[in-house]
Amino acid sequence: MNQKTLTVSQLTKYIKSLMTNDMVLSGLIVKGEISNFKEYKMGGTWYFTLKDELAQIRCVIFASVIPKIKFKPEDGMTIIARGKIGVFEKRGEYNLQVFFMEPEGVGAEALALEQLKKKLLAEGLFEESRKKTLPSFPKTVGVVTSPSGAAVHDVITVAKRRDPSVQIIIIPAIVQGMAGPPSVIKAIENGNNYDQVEVLIIARGGGASEELAVFNDEGVARAIANSRIPVVSAVGHEVDVTIADLVADKRAPTPSAAAELTVPDRESFARSVQYYLDNLKDSLLDIVKEIRQRIESAMEELKEELLHKLEKKKDRLSHAVERLELLNPLLILKRGYSVTIAQGTGKVVTSARQVKSGDRIETRVEKGTIESIVE
Repeated sequence: MNQKTLTVSQLTKYIKSLMTNDMVLSGLIVKGEISNFKEYKMGGTWYFTLKDELAQIRCVIFASVIPKIKFKPEDGMTIIARGKIGVFEKRGEYNLQVFFMEPEGVGAEALALEQLKKKLLAEGLFEESRKKTLPSFPKTVGVVTSPSGAAVHDVITVAKRRDPSVQIIIIPAIVQGMAGPPSVIKAIENGNNYDQVEVLIIARGGGASEELAVFNDEGVARAIANSRIPVVSAVGHEVDVTIADLVADKRAPTPSAAAELTVPDRESFARSVQYYLDNLKDSLLDIVKEIRQRIESAMEELKEELLHKLEKKKDRLSHAVERLELLNPLLILKRGYSVTIAQGTGKVVTSARQVKSGDRIETRVEKGTIESIVE
């Protein structure tokens, strides 16, 4: 029996033709655990091994397929993959060329959402410290929303009721569907290009939870985080929290609530100001009254103290005058005594030896003086 001799390449091509033409091998659904996951960014291809307790198979996902995969594969993850068997002739190896896969037990979108949350959380995009403070009294508010939706009407109605002078600029955007993310990203950029816009509201008027994909998009989240002006997220869901809600500077459950959060109530504010002014006025009046009472009390105490000191000084002065009167030599003259003074010297004569014959002397009595010449 003459059997044909095959080259290695001929054999490999034959095996490849068998595999690629096999109906089963060209439309497989395979369940297994991912290991050795590698991402080659240069070519945009994913490589990994799919295994179970007894066997394993190499897998590849080409760049053209990756955008269809909603989540990022990780080692240890159990998945269900759809694909076909391919042969790598140069190495004589076969692999599973995956064109779709989803995680076992949980939906791909839910898993992708959790993975994105973890990624952005690790980058600090949810941190309160990086979030901007809303302006207290914005003059101009930008609203990123569908111009034909209910959200725009709600925002304008509530904002104008609270402050008729506030200016609302509508920045049109598609808020659902595949065209939504790039449209919202562009609208946020446009809002930041308006110099007069002080705060942005991203609004959506309700809808089913599955329609929130636009607000769970990574690009939208990064556009919100990179916004120069504060952003309020209001996508119309009180229960469902989107990634846009987590990244935004403030979250409101509805567009109407976003308008209330962003635009202060002018009348309410005026009443509050008047209330505090009245309280301040009353407080100032109480303070003035208390100070006046203290001053009056202090003045009364000072007056009494001064009068007391004056009386004491008056008494001391009277005693001093009395003592001086007692020492006054003129008092002696009242009792009949006199004082003789030598005119030449001006000294009081207390002895006859102080004068001689011919000296002039002056004798002072109570009333007047007597001039004499000593013989």
